Amino acid sequence: MKNDIKLKNLKGTVDYLPTEQLKRDRVFSILKKTFEKYGFLPLDSSILCPFELLASKYAGGAEILKEVYKLKDQGDRDIGLRYDLTVPFSKVIAANQNLSLPFRRYEIGKVFRDGPVKLGRMREFYQCDIDVCGVKGRFVEVEFFLLTLEVFEQLNLDIEVKWNNRKYLSGLIELAGVEQSLVPKTILTIDKLEKIGQQQVEKELVDLGLSKNQIENIFKLTTLDPSEVDDCGIEILREGISEVLEVMSLIKELGIDDKCIFSSTLARGLEIYTGTVWEIFDRTGKISSSLGGGGRYDKIIGKFIDDGNEYPSVGMSFGIEPISVLLENNEKKSNIDVLIFAFENNANVLKIAKELRDGGLNVIIDYKNTRLKKSLDYANNEKIPYVAILGEDEIKANKIMLKNMNDSTQNLISINEIFNYIK
Repeated sequence: MKNDIKLKNLKGTVDYLPTEQLKRDRVFSILKKTFEKYGFLPLDSSILCPFELLASKYAGGAEILKEVYKLKDQGDRDIGLRYDLTVPFSKVIAANQNLSLPFRRYEIGKVFRDGPVKLGRMREFYQCDIDVCGVKGRFVEVEFFLLTLEVFEQLNLDIEVKWNNRKYLSGLIELAGVEQSLVPKTILTIDKLEKIGQQQVEKELVDLGLSKNQIENIFKLTTLDPSEVDDCGIEILREGISEVLEVMSLIKELGIDDKCIFSSTLARGLEIYTGTVWEIFDRTGKISSSLGGGGRYDKIIGKFIDDGNEYPSVGMSFGIEPISVLLENNEKKSNIDVLIFAFENNANVLKIAKELRDGGLNVIIDYKNTRLKKSLDYANNEKIPYVAILGEDEIKANKIMLKNMNDSTQNLISINEIFNYIK
């Protein structure tokens, strides 16, 4: 009977074969090393969450809730798959109040969003997050910018960080005459400016109920330098201007203002953000969506815990999928250092392989034991840099004929010499 099961992936999900996964693992490695360099510690949170946690008004808001995968367990409880790593992080802080603050963590894990699929945007994908809870002020936000630039410099990708301040944008909208109840939806619409253009944004603002005069005021105000804006007694705008100017000053003093670009209409979609926000973009234009981003969110953890204390927090995500797309043309290299070809496989071959592995090398043995040419072809195809050729004479002399696949040279060397030779 024919098998009717369709052996294919759901749209927006991918199986990564070893060559592709090795590239992604290198990205993970660079991220982890950089995170730890800046003092972040690893955390692993649960993929399955109570749906009420994800749906909380203190979480991502109505926009992201549309993309949550919802299911029921055998106890008829509503469960959701996490859509990011920020809400689970907030839950961890709330559930472990004995943690010493400030608490800095990084987490790399899969998240799920039932949203539109396009280049660099999947339904099942890895996020790499860093968050710090218990720190006020703008210094830590600018430190996140420095960390971001360091990561992408190591990846050899040309990026820029576009940043803004939610208080500042909210204040500008209020200054433009928009009633406070419409400010959140107005922010979400303005945030689409670079994606859908001003004409479409204006149409959506009209649909929200904004007048032509209010819309003109918004676009006029967002073109001003923050130092030129009069807060007119609006407290949130006064705070926003102060925070923006402080970040601008720090960025300029650090000499990173050519990579960190102020954008007064950027907001990020989630309603959790309370201050500085930013997104990372590819300067080559190959990927239009962001490569990551983050911001300050000072309220949601305190509201989850509801103990009267403040839990000021800053966090960001790195998008592994779009980053991997940008790296797809980079040369693919194997994680294998040496392929052993022996004219006769025996215990001596296994002993030599063990000695090389004990010395820190990644080693595989060609068990087919066919022809040397086929073994060399395999090494070339898999980008394995060295082939150790073992014949009866080499084994008796406790030596290896080591062939360098990059320049086709070969040398008869002892097992002890191979480590320095490869390094």
